Amino acid sequence: MKSLGLKRVSFHVEKVHVLGKVRDDPLAKPILEIKKRFLQLLPDRQKIMDSHLGLALAYYYVAVHARRLEEAVVSLMIAAEALLSTETKHARKDLSRRLSRLIEEDDAKKNGIAKKMLELYELRSGIIHGGGKKPSFKDTRVLFDYVRRAIERGLFLRHLSKSKLVAKLDDHQEPSE
Repeated sequence: MKSLGLKRVSFHVEKVHVLGKVRDDPLAKPILEIKKRFLQLLPDRQKIMDSHLGLALAYYYVAVHARRLEEAVVSLMIAAEALLSTETKHARKDLSRRLSRLIEEDDAKKNGIAKKMLELYELRSGIIHGGGKKPSFKDTRVLFDYVRRAIERGLFLRHLSKSKLVAKLDDHQEPSE
């Protein structure tokens, strides 16, 4: 445990330093991509955290630290709903359709994602309403992926209010970055 305190990672221009040595190998590329995204978001940080995106990020964070799969599924669905739901009679269908349109361009894949989201929403309902449903690790991982992609896309579209984003998704318009 003591050695963990000795490890240092820092960023300088377009290099990654690990333990004082420059890492310019392919393993550093994902770190640099995250840094680039973070720096783009930094000026809008407070605006993001005060919006529906901030709520989605907060519940995604709760899901990451959940102790049980049921807790993760419920938190991830709250994150997705914070990002894309409005008060309608068809909330689960609207959510699944909007999420699929937000994260996927291919129509066949959109349909598959929308169908899977409906299944996952039913799983969420079973957990919340005491239906005795237990999420599988695979289903939870799929939901993590969908919500992560939706949040990432939402962050790139942060110039749109939630209502404008939802309207574009409902009108089958491709939200522009």
